Amino acid sequence: MNKQAMVGQLRLLRQDIIALVQYSFDPLPGVSPLAGMCSTVAVLVQGMFGGDVLSGKVQGVMHYWNRLPGGFEADLTSCQFGGDGMTPLAKGRKVNTKVNRANGTRLNAMILAMKLQSFGTYIGDAS
Repeated sequence: MNKQAMVGQLRLLRQDIIALVQYSFDPLPGVSPLAGMCSTVAVLVQGMFGGDVLSGKVQGVMHYWNRLPGGFEADLTSCQFGGDGMTPLAKGRKVNTKVNRANGTRLNAMILAMKLQSFGTYIGDAS
């Protein structure tokens, strides 16, 4: 899949995640519905598209996003820091996969994927 097509898929996925979160919860006014979901969303994106999960500090807070096949980076949750929901706001480094397994992030990503499927979002082979 070329970069333009992947970015289009990522934007749709981001919109669906926001819609699901707003449907399922009552986010606080002025707070991004994706606040606190960066590691879960990054692992979900990695599962769908491949690549690496990256981490770094944004505004003094540990944050997670993706380096996708082809080398470009995408941060679907940068909006919680005032970003555009696609462009990373910091330089990061690859996350050790043991970290994701240890803190339940993969399980949370699987639960999010199942909820998105039941919400009517296509989750599957992104190729």
